[in-house]
Amino acid sequence: MSSANTESFVATVSIHRRTSNMEDDIVGIEVTDETSRCKLLDLEIDMETFGNLISGRGHLQCKGSLNVRGCQLMNCTKEHKTLRLPYEGTSSYEENGKALARKIVAEHEVDGWHGYDSDLTNHHHHGKDGLASVHFHRHVRPDGTPVLD
Repeated sequence: MSSANTESFVATVSIHRRTSNMEDDIVGIEVTDETSRCKLLDLEIDMETFGNLISGRGHLQCKGSLNVRGCQLMNCTKEHKTLRLPYEGTSSYEENGKALARKIVAEHEVDGWHGYDSDLTNHHHHGKDGLASVHFHRHVRPDGTPVLD
């Protein structure tokens, strides 16, 4: 079933049950685009409604969310890279440390790459050479062009 307004994609569907003594029993249904790993749909259904759905009753109300940004990334591949960047003065305890980290990471955010400022301010990522391992990610369309925000 396809039309000019639909796009095919491979997805994973997860149905899980969440129970606790703090809230009602809930069944969660998630749909995730397999290529981009973006969660597209997240539904929460109470047990009674879920039972009615799987026994053939349709058009029942439930709470859910649709990740519109995820729809933009369907069929895109998520890429990762790590760069070694200077970290001197970027400690979150230093005055203006976070602002300096943002400035350093921003210089490398080109072609759709997004870096994690917290990698630069986190001492666990710092090496003795004065460089920190900073992780970056981006999404790339099937034709190889990056998704630019």
